[in-house]
Amino acid sequence: MVLDEDKCLVCGSPPHGVHFGVYSCRACAAFFRRTIAIGKPYSCKRGTKSCGVYKGVKNICRFCRYQKCKRIGMVFNEESDLQSPSTSTNNGALQKPSVESPEPVADTMSPITLPEIVISNNKIDYDYQPFVKIVTETLYGNLLNPKPYLDSKISVSPLSRLLAAYRFLDPENFCTVSELEPKEKVDLKILIRELELFLIRAARFAMCNKEFAELLNADKFQVFRHSAMILVYIVRPFWTMQRCGPNVDDRRFVMGESWYVDIDNFDYSTSEWTAKSTNDMNALFKPFSQMIHKNVLTPMRELRVTEKELMFLIAHTLWNVKGVPGLSEQTVQVAERYIDEVTTDLHAYYTFEMRMDSYAVRLTKLVKLLANFQDLVKFKKELMDMADIFHIFSCSLISECLLV
Repeated sequence: MVLDEDKCLVCGSPPHGVHFGVYSCRACAAFFRRTIAIGKPYSCKRGTKSCGVYKGVKNICRFCRYQKCKRIGMVFNEESDLQSPSTSTNNGALQKPSVESPEPVADTMSPITLPEIVISNNKIDYDYQPFVKIVTETLYGNLLNPKPYLDSKISVSPLSRLLAAYRFLDPENFCTVSELEPKEKVDLKILIRELELFLIRAARFAMCNKEFAELLNADKFQVFRHSAMILVYIVRPFWTMQRCGPNVDDRRFVMGESWYVDIDNFDYSTSEWTAKSTNDMNALFKPFSQMIHKNVLTPMRELRVTEKELMFLIAHTLWNVKGVPGLSEQTVQVAERYIDEVTTDLHAYYTFEMRMDSYAVRLTKLVKLLANFQDLVKFKKELMDMADIFHIFSCSLISECLLV
């Protein structure tokens, strides 16, 4: 006899545990969390409102899946479904957090209340301070410990600790390739909201790094902000390779947690824009997306970058503090030491896990990717400046907070 505890009550897959009050698999729990967080209404694919929701169905109807989640009793409860990081004190920027008792990281994020994104006169105009507050409260909190819990008394290599956090926080665990939704029109408001959710998760990921969590709070914010956009350009192409495979001729590109575009056949769009504004926006920014595909995703696919190598790229990006103003000398020294440690760790990975006699060529190509990331950020800043000057597009979150 199969008990309810032996299957996800939504789709019938093996359950991961109790999420939102019911036994469910990780994918269904994350789907429910994602639906509430983004707040996007669904419509039934077939118009029947009675589609099958069970394991094995390709492209499960999202409307019917969400309705079933509610019907079986899924309810968000902040205390039980997420252990939130500690909030900062009034003088938090000068505080150094305690890392004696790492807080376990929950595998789902709570629904996040952020201001409505409004587009007026080709400008995304909204208050991004609530987003900044969530990020800073995360960064000013305690060290987070990913599940399965890492014993703080046992020495774990830097790349292994980062990988433990990545595997538990990465939404690749939540959405399979068959669940990805193709889009031809990319709503900029949804894209900005996805960016916010990605960066909130990235802040939690950074706080699983003991060396980062021990930095002065003011330094943590500066280091994170300096690396934030580069992390987007690293992780999203890797998500694409994980979901869609290593074929370099595949033109799909994952832009959000649950959807992708054909990099040659999509448009940025929003209902508030005129046809001319839409054309101007796409003429300016679509080549940038294609550049990410060519200069990041294609090399990743050619190399078949592994998760450990991804952690190396992320660690180098996060700890490359050259040019970050106002950092303490202690933070600069920690950054230099940490990069040395992850480089040594990568050597051990190549030598003992991948059993490579010579990895010089592979490492050179990996380091070249780091240079490509930096070039992308510089080019994006130039595009944003140009778009603002010619009144094509403006977004204060990106221009004032991230590309600084």
